[in-house]
Amino acid sequence: MNKRTLRSTYTDYPTRTGYDQMNVSRPAPQRPRKRVPPEQTHAENYYYRKQMENRTPMAVVLNDGETVFGTIEWYDKNCIKIHRTDEPNLLIFKHSIKYLYKQEQKVEALPVEEEEVEEIDVEEALDEEGVEEDVEVEDETEEEEEEEEES
Repeated sequence: MNKRTLRSTYTDYPTRTGYDQMNVSRPAPQRPRKRVPPEQTHAENYYYRKQMENRTPMAVVLNDGETVFGTIEWYDKNCIKIHRTDEPNLLIFKHSIKYLYKQEQKVEALPVEEEEVEEIDVEEALDEEGVEEDVEVEDETEEEEEEEEES
């Protein structure tokens, strides 16, 4: 016994009652979707690799404010290894790094020594320069302006 699949032909649709060819709802044409940006751009990996190859002296500032100096020896997804010459090497978790920079880029400000300032008597300095008369004239004009403002 053969089983035949029964298929309806679509030619009989126009003959059915209640069928309107003009009022057929068709799905709206779909616009192509925008591409989702990649989750990983690999910019971080490129930066680490470049600094490793050049053996660039780096400064790593941790979340607690401590600064570690050295070169990046290797990195992975969660941590980086800092090679230091005079001190032991460090393995630092990335989540504990606040930021890092090249050592030659950032020059730390040196503490400024306070210079001793001599107290100078203004009247003596003016007498030496011969400017005393001009100062008196300015003082008189200021007093006159104040009197005019008050009245």
